[in-house]
Order: sequence, then structure tokens, then C-alpha cells
Amino acid sequence: MLTLVEGESVKLVSNGNEFVLNYSETVIVPASTGRYTMRAGGEGKCMVVKALLK
Repeated sequence: MLTLVEGESVKLVSNGNEFVLNYSETVIVPASTGRYTMRAGGEGKCMVVKALLK
């Protein structure tokens, strides 16, 4: 589970698919997604909180 807590947005990229996460939004990333990258969108830095759920 990822939540953007600082910054305008981040782009998540995995297996050619892209998803934009805006400020204060949360997304659940299934383990089956595998590797993914995050890139800051907008100006300045961003901070993402990652929580692992069982």
C-alpha cells in the first residue's frame, strides 16, 4: 500500500503500465505486480509512505 504524503504526484510504472498517484491518494500494489518504479511528478520532492499488509 502506497500513500503520497508530500509532493504533487508520482508516476508508478510496472510492466509497461503507468499509474499516477496524486497527493493524499492511496493505492494497493499487489505482490503479483513484481518490480515497479516511481518517478516524481510536478515540481520539487515527494514522499511516499509504504505499508506492507498481510
